[in-house]
Amino acid sequence: MLCERCFERLNTDFGLGVTQDPKGCLICSGLLYRIEEIADSVIDALKGYEFETFLIGSRIHGSLKALEDYLKVEDEKSLKYQFNRELSKAIATKTGKKIAYRNPDITVIYDLELMDFEFQVKPLYVYGRYRKRVRGLSQTRWLCGFCKGKGCEACNWTGKRFLSVEEMIAEPMREFVKGEHAVLHGSGREDVDARMLGTGRPFVVEIQRPKVRTVDLKELERFVNERCKGKVVVTDLMFADFKDVEFLKSAGF
Repeated sequence: MLCERCFERLNTDFGLGVTQDPKGCLICSGLLYRIEEIADSVIDALKGYEFETFLIGSRIHGSLKALEDYLKVEDEKSLKYQFNRELSKAIATKTGKKIAYRNPDITVIYDLELMDFEFQVKPLYVYGRYRKRVRGLSQTRWLCGFCKGKGCEACNWTGKRFLSVEEMIAEPMREFVKGEHAVLHGSGREDVDARMLGTGRPFVVEIQRPKVRTVDLKELERFVNERCKGKVVVTDLMFADFKDVEFLKSAGF
């Protein structure tokens, strides 16, 4: 049996009747009647994340995929297509955010078989230059060779062999935008005992799952430099993207 919406959408000739209880629908199990409820649950999960654009995607597998394959459902008549379309409209209406099919700030993936969802957050990339004024700093995180980062007597329980430029720059940035993890992509390499002066070395910090996207770069620069306490100085901050990381790595400044 199919609900009225799936019956009309599929126009099936397989002799399937119409059920008055949407939950009994073989295809959507009532999902198409719960769009507003699902939209509210997605919006609630995204609270605390700043975003302007989003994209809704969905997965279809298991018995549901097998049934649609058996019925030879066309892509534009599939539950996946209809669900994505209706949920996108509902969230856009409720939040005022824009649907983006390329490079959205947030991507929501709904599992149509399990009736649950997860979401991905576009990383935030910040380009700049750093000057390393002191010796004894590695460029990237350097874990203790004895404990592999767990902490031991050899590393004084820090888990690290050396303090790094990456930690001094990336961690304050991660904290500033309330991200989950941050990585510094540097151009070229430098010895632990070498300083980096002059105009500095270019870098890009990639911050994963940031909750804040609107950033005053001058304020961020001040925040990072205060944390570095003169050992490292960052300048020329600007927003970047993954292509800038690729260019930085290939250019080898």
